[in-house]
Order: sequence, then structure tokens, then C-alpha cells
Amino acid sequence: MVYLGRTKFGLNNRISLVGDLPDLLHLEVGDYVEFIVSDGKVYIQKATHLYRGLDIEKEDIEEGLRDYEKRRIDDEGLTAGDINSEDNYNMALEEYMREKKQRESRKKSEKKG
Repeated sequence: MVYLGRTKFGLNNRISLVGDLPDLLHLEVGDYVEFIVSDGKVYIQKATHLYRGLDIEKEDIEEGLRDYEKRRIDDEGLTAGDINSEDNYNMALEEYMREKKQRESRKKSEKKG
């Protein structure tokens, strides 16, 4: 797993694709993008075309994504252990709970006002 970046949710339910993602997905203006939910996660992929019943384009994109992921992990020297350590999880959980309280407080204030 490699972090690509983040984007802000905007008006009319819009988001922008970050970093190298448009190139990695071989996206061109007018292409369709699909959002898939599985096991509590949202995945994004290009809506690809079948060639004689085979999804060769999807296979090509997936191979490029795997290569990109491997290069980034090698370049950054990250391991799954660095990301998933218990200390890192506990610190992340504390930050999340603080921000969650702040969001809930803002929502309550907005409803009153």
C-alpha cells in the first residue's frame, strides 16, 4: 500500500484525482471512473474496455500500479511494519478521536445556529 496524496471534497460532490493517479490509470478526458466498495474500503478504477472478451487494458493498468507501488516502497524504505506498528496505531487512534469530537461539536453548533 502506497499513499498517493489527498484531495479536498468540493462543491457538487466533486473530488480531484491526486498525483500520478490519472497517468497510472491511463485516464483521458471523457473516460469513466468506477468506485467500488468492498470490506469497508472504497476503490477507484478506470472503466476499461474488453478486447475480444478480455480485459487486457485492466491487466496493463494493474501491472503498472504494482510496479509503481514497488518503486515507491523501495524509494521510501517503508515496510508494512512501519505503518502498522502498535505505537503508530495508538497515536493515530488518539488523533482520530480528537478530530471526531471536534467534527461532532461543529455539527451540533451548526444545527443550533
